[in-house]
Amino acid sequence: MLLSYPRSGNHWVRFIAEWLSGQPTLGCCDNPFDVPICKNRIPGNALSHVNKSATPILVKSHRVEDYAFSGLLLILRDPKECIVRHEQAFTEEGCMKYMRLVTFYVQYVEKKHIVYYEDLLNNPEQTVMAIAEFLDIQNAKERVGKFMEQHEELANASRNAKGRDWKGVASYNDTKFHQKNMTEQDHERFKEFSQSLTPEEREILARYL
Repeated sequence: MLLSYPRSGNHWVRFIAEWLSGQPTLGCCDNPFDVPICKNRIPGNALSHVNKSATPILVKSHRVEDYAFSGLLLILRDPKECIVRHEQAFTEEGCMKYMRLVTFYVQYVEKKHIVYYEDLLNNPEQTVMAIAEFLDIQNAKERVGKFMEQHEELANASRNAKGRDWKGVASYNDTKFHQKNMTEQDHERFKEFSQSLTPEEREILARYL
């Protein structure tokens, strides 16, 4: 399962997983338009090698209630970014949804791994390698090496895919883009959110606090 709050970079992680594995990923089960990334119109046919009929390597979800798989990949992005982008404000409802994912990860006892959105931007090779190892990609070092040789080209192909639903203003490489629009009330809500965390949750979210 690929679990994330909306607007946290799951499209790019799915693109990476499909490119590395040659297998499709599935979108959210309640969205018929959320098709495997390889079925979108990708510039340069970057995912043409993916076998669309193969067993999916990841299934995307924004809800822990959908979980029915062995293995959990959680994408985390600064809550001040993804919540504000998705909800247009730092809302209590957004915090609750966000923390359900984090709490589920903390309590999950099987194979699991966190991908931080910021690491995808600032430390891509190490982050992609960790994804490859989590997914048990064969010849992972070689595959990741080839991926990194084309990293910018592939990142642009993912950004410019036709058929996906963006919603909102894209921040691209600015990791503090959306929080610049936070109101005083938003900041107060974030302070309350920070104070409500358990020690385990605080450790996972430390870089954002």
